[in-house]
Formats: sequence, structure tokens, C-alpha cells
Amino acid sequence: MLNFYKVSRNDDVGWDEYDSAVIVAESPEDAIAFLKAHYEDWETDTWGEWDVSAELVEPNEKKIVIKSFNAG
Repeated sequence: MLNFYKVSRNDDVGWDEYDSAVIVAESPEDAIAFLKAHYEDWETDTWGEWDVSAELVEPNEKKIVIKSFNAG
């Protein structure tokens, strides 16, 4: 079964870098692997080198899933 997972960086985030993404996958591990395998779609970032974690996003209430701003 597919779920939504919020993948977030656990290390320091610099300017003009991604710090999170929402991925549809079968498990948290699958979400992280998928993102790291497809990071080349984003020219300036290297998800494969960053320390990240994933959490299940459950649609059980109204909520903001990601609110992220890292302008430089």
C-alpha cells in the first residue's frame, strides 16, 4: 500500500538547498531510497549525501505538511 511520507534533512541546511520533500512510497525506507535515487532531477542538490529521515503523513486532520523557506 502506498502512503505519503515527509522526508526531512537532519543535518545543517544552507541557503538555496532543499530541506524536505513529500514522497509517495510503500515505507519510510522506500521513500528515502526513492528520493536519493532521483535527486538528480534537482540540479543543485545531492539528497544522496544528506542525512535524512522519513515520517508517515496521515490524513487524519487538517494540517500543513511542509512549510519550508531557505532563500539565499
